[in-house]
Amino acid sequence: MNLDPADPDYGHAMGTLLNFTLNPDTPAYLGTTLTQTRFTQYYLNFLLPRGIPLFIGEFGGKEESEPNMVTLMGTDTSAFSSRGVSWTAWTFETLRKTDGSPQPWLQVLTSAAAYTG
Repeated sequence: MNLDPADPDYGHAMGTLLNFTLNPDTPAYLGTTLTQTRFTQYYLNFLLPRGIPLFIGEFGGKEESEPNMVTLMGTDTSAFSSRGVSWTAWTFETLRKTDGSPQPWLQVLTSAAAYTG
């Protein structure tokens, strides 16, 4: 977490946490709900005592080229929901194929968004 108010990236956490989506040479996603929950809780432990809510924005993988995209969406949303964290997936293109048909993971996101815990 960048805590330098003079830095343009103040308040952001960046770096190796994003590598699997930005680096095409990395292996397929093999995470679990437990690892995503621990990742989420790490930030909650820092933010909540300061009265700052956590919002996960634009998470996702390498879309069709990510062989475990359904698992990625499922473990992410399950972890976020279990911790009461708000989230949003990537853009429309992440949810629909170029021909407009739904991606296989659209139902996972729809179900997760309807979850009221």
